[in-house]
Amino acid sequence: MKILIPALIMNFSSLAVASTFVGNGGNVGDIELQVTVGEVQQTFSNVAHEKSDKDLQLCVCTPTFEGRPMCELLKKLNQEQVQYCARYVREKASDLALMLAEKNKVNYVWTHERIEVKEGDHLRGSDAVSDPKTMTITLNQDRYLSMSDIDREFLMTHELFHLTSNDGKLLTDEGDVGPFKGADGGRQFINAMASSVVMQTGRYDLFDSYLSVEHRS
Repeated sequence: MKILIPALIMNFSSLAVASTFVGNGGNVGDIELQVTVGEVQQTFSNVAHEKSDKDLQLCVCTPTFEGRPMCELLKKLNQEQVQYCARYVREKASDLALMLAEKNKVNYVWTHERIEVKEGDHLRGSDAVSDPKTMTITLNQDRYLSMSDIDREFLMTHELFHLTSNDGKLLTDEGDVGPFKGADGGRQFINAMASSVVMQTGRYDLFDSYLSVEHRS
């Protein structure tokens, strides 16, 4: 199903690392980040307006992505996990689309520093981290720019789901979440949802539609 794409939404209140300079400074990566957010926002909006769950095929591997790691991840899900994942994506799609469309609702911050996330008694390296209290997503700029468009969207969507709540609790990478069990059950759940959203972006042909924006002068 093809859906017309509205003008790309400018939604960046804090793209730059703090500086002592005064002026109108820009950053390498601003357009790439704008493109990713636009793709994700439009995908969630389309999912929210789909009438048929059968057409959506959420949280299952789609032919276009056959052979990619994201597909292999989804193929490992059992039926209960697929249904749980699909239901959550469908449930949160409208809220996330509106969140991304609302100016200054989500802040994006670049960093050149190594990002480490504390899990249990150890630290884990990460390409991005989200802070639900301040609605901020911090991304390692060098790592982000080295990624493909698909991987950027996967990363962004993973962090966005951390800003949502399940049964009154913010989603984290640790512990059980529904049928996703184990110490990293939360990560498995969020990765499955992020993979599914990427596949929906492909189904809506949004990667190609935003390509001209990313490559403009």
